[in-house]
Amino acid sequence: MVKITTLVDDSPGRPPLLAEHGFSVLIEKDGFRLLFDTGGGAAFRENAQTLGVTFDSLDALALSHGHHDHTGNLTAVLSGGFAGKVYCHPDVALRRYSRRDNGTYPEIGMSRPAARQLSALDPTRRIETPGFTEIVEGIFLTGAVPRQTVDEDVGG
Repeated sequence: MVKITTLVDDSPGRPPLLAEHGFSVLIEKDGFRLLFDTGGGAAFRENAQTLGVTFDSLDALALSHGHHDHTGNLTAVLSGGFAGKVYCHPDVALRRYSRRDNGTYPEIGMSRPAARQLSALDPTRRIETPGFTEIVEGIFLTGAVPRQTVDEDVGG
């Protein structure tokens, strides 16, 4: 049996849990505990505390991609007693920008402190997953999802 607990998403109406732009779920299977993404802000930490989720009890962390709303609490997790493996794409820490109508390009990627902390992990703990990967029996990562339509092209 697999149990999935939403730690944070942007769907309000689940008191006492807080909502915010971002995503994180705890996936549990046969005693294995995987944190998938780390949300974007303070709601992640508050909801984890409310739900009794501690970072030192996690076996692994998987990052879906490098946007700040999915990696915003990476530093807190890595500094909070987490000793497991981190599964991520090799390019997860690349700088990412959003092209705005006003001609600006704000950065929307992983914070530089989080990127440094991730790159400093022992290579036996940082598992790069460019393709389909089984983390434990029955739990998989898809790897990079190819862009197949013109609408998905972000222009580099």
